[in-house]
Amino acid sequence: MKNITIKTNITIRQAMKTLNKTAEKCLLVVDENKKLLGTLTDGDLRRALDSGTDFKNCHVKDVMTKNGKQITVDSLAASALALMENHRINALVVVDEKNKLCGILNMHDLLRARVI
Repeated sequence: MKNITIKTNITIRQAMKTLNKTAEKCLLVVDENKKLLGTLTDGDLRRALDSGTDFKNCHVKDVMTKNGKQITVDSLAASALALMENHRINALVVVDEKNKLCGILNMHDLLRARVI
């Protein structure tokens, strides 16, 4: 997965344009120091649309997922897999000990590595 980062203060419309330019389904929301603040997924956008959110005046911080599931760089692949299976998700954000973004690990990565 390619790591595409955005800031909290951009509009949802801008974020959607960024998502449309890539095949990814998740944008990583970071601060100026690359500290992870949350994620914005296509699911977040669908839920916002369903709730009647005005996308013209809404910002990423209003609909992003905060405190999503993540792992640290020293986590075992088996632990990552268990977390994904338990929460029925396909990807995890990877951070360092200071919560600085390192990347994303998804099921395809685990398949390629023959962990599953």
